[in-house]
This record gives sequence, C-alpha cells and structure tokens, in this order.
Amino acid sequence: MALIAARRAVAAIFCLNGAAIGFWAANIAGIRERLALDPQSLSYGFLAMAIGALIGMPLGGALISRFGSARMMQISGFMFIVLLPMPVLSSDLPLLALSLAAFGLSNGVMDVAMNAHGVLVERNIGKPVVSSFHAMWSVGGLIGSACGGWALVHIGPVAAVLSAAALALIAFGSANLYSLPSHLDRQMSEAHFAMPTRQTLALGLLAFLAMMSEGAILDWSGVYLRDLQASPALAASGFAGFSGTMALGRFFGDGLRSRFGARRLVQVSGLISLSGLGLALASPFAQVATFGFALMGIGIANIAPVIYGAAGRLKGVASGASIASVITMGYAGFMVGPAVIGFVAHHISLFAGLGLIGLACALMAALGMAADS
Repeated sequence: MALIAARRAVAAIFCLNGAAIGFWAANIAGIRERLALDPQSLSYGFLAMAIGALIGMPLGGALISRFGSARMMQISGFMFIVLLPMPVLSSDLPLLALSLAAFGLSNGVMDVAMNAHGVLVERNIGKPVVSSFHAMWSVGGLIGSACGGWALVHIGPVAAVLSAAALALIAFGSANLYSLPSHLDRQMSEAHFAMPTRQTLALGLLAFLAMMSEGAILDWSGVYLRDLQASPALAASGFAGFSGTMALGRFFGDGLRSRFGARRLVQVSGLISLSGLGLALASPFAQVATFGFALMGIGIANIAPVIYGAAGRLKGVASGASIASVITMGYAGFMVGPAVIGFVAHHISLFAGLGLIGLACALMAALGMAADS
C-alpha cells in the first residue's frame, strides 16, 4: 500500500509541476502586453529562466545525493510554488528576469528531484511507471493553461496567480506526506550528471530537439496566437491543446512502443510533429493553428520518454549517469530553445523562429534510429 500511495503522490507532484508551468504559459502573452515587451526583450526573461534551471539541475543532483530526493522534492517544490506569482507581479523587465531566474532554478532542482523519486518508486514497484508520471505532467499542463486562461478573463491575473499558488501549496503538502523515505536514495547516488559518451550524445541530441520543441510551444504558442488576433482564452488554449494531446499520447506510449519499436515510434512521431507545426504556421486562422499545435502534441508525446528509456538500457554505461546526462541535455533544449526563438523573432519574425522547430522535428524523424540503442 505504501508503494501505491507513493506512486500516486509522485504522479500528483508531476501534475502540479505541469499545472504551474501551464499557468505560467497562460500568462506570458499578458505579461508581454502589460510590460510592452518586444520579442527580444521577452526572450531575455526566457533566457534568465533557462540559466536558473540549468544551474538548478546539477545543484539538485548534488543535493539529492546528500539529502535524498524526497526532501529535495519537498523543499524545491515549496519554493517553486511560492515563486510562481513573482513573474506575474513583476513591474518591469529586470524584475521579470530576476523572478524568472529564481523560478527556473527552483524548477530545475524540483525537476531532477521528482524524476529521481519517480525512478526510486519504479525500482521499488518493479515495473515501468515513469512514463505515466510524464503523462500526468502533461495533464497538469493542460489543467494549468486552461484554468489559467479562464481565470485571466474572469478574475484577473493577480487574483488568479495568488489563488493558484495557494491551492497548489495545499495539494503539494498533502502529496508529500506519501513520498518514500529519503534513506532509500542512497542506492541511487550514481545518478548525477556525467560527461556524455558517444551514445549518450546521440540520445541527448534527440532529447534536446524534443524538449526544445516542447519549450517553444510552451513559451511562444500563446504569443503566436495573439498575433493572429486570438482572444486571451483562445491564445491560452494553444498550449492547453498541445498538453492535452501529449498527455493522451503518453498514456498509450508503452503499448505503441511494444507494437512498433522505439525507432519507428520516434521517426513517425517526428513526422507528426512536423505536420502539426506546419499546419499551425500555414494557417492565418487562430482556431486552425490551435488544432495544429494539438496535433504536434501527439507527435512530441513519446519522444522524450522513449529516449530516456533507451538511455537507461545503454550497455557499458551506468544507467543513472546516462539518464542524468540525457535529461540534462534535453532540459537545456527546453529552456534555451525558446530564448533562441525570441532572438530570431526579433531580427526576422516569430514565424521564422518557430520554423526552427520544424527543422528540429525533421531532424528527430531522421535521427530516430538512435532510440534503438
């Protein structure tokens, strides 16, 4: 019963993290308009968040080794939720960048901690469950972005973000009551960042491309839809639809992989992602673009989980070290990619910036063979 409760607790924490990120995504377009930021200025905020997260991830690995994943999940998750309102309440670009750097750092530590605790639960249960945790993250993204879009319209951004943070703290505190004891993490002390091998580099590149694509839709879909004259609620539904279809795809991911194999699943997923993004960029109508982002979510859904599984099966490499390396490279794409898109959007256009994601999807389809490692 304790393992079942721990599995549900970790799933809930993944869901809460996704919901907070989805809520942040729903606020991006409004923050840009309120602070009168151009794409390049907004990208500075994304870059600050990326730097914070990339500092937080290796820091999280070291702290987990000393204190255990459960304790670090609790501390970093609390800070993550407390910091959620800060970007929304920022009055200028410097404060926005500072708050996003702190928010990103706490999220980086939390991301490593909850994934490490998820692996710990999986090892103790004795069957694959980590993909279901990532599916719950996507469910959370759907809930956070959809509820965030509704709340922005009906109660305003300040009341919405403060209410969301209060509810998240209550739910997070309840879930943490059922996490596994921290002393069990001692057996996982190998799972730190390690210099990547040739095999982990190949998988890491795929992870980078997949997470770069996911981060781009998180940070830029709402802005792109607003540029197509979408309402705030419809703009928020771009990431909501993406998260919803991604969650659905991940719940079916294990079966699809068993039937078609990792290589084919990644290759077809890359092509579906490319098709969805192409539809979103080709249409001048926000509703059609929203559907395109949702189709892209189906394609992106299982690429990262399949890659992380392949990293854990590499021969001659410690599974914890290889998974940590690949996840870190993937997270770099998730956080750095949107900032790069912002710079391209400033100098050329947002259409051109998102076009880089189309190239990433094509490369994922071409490089899918690495998933058979």
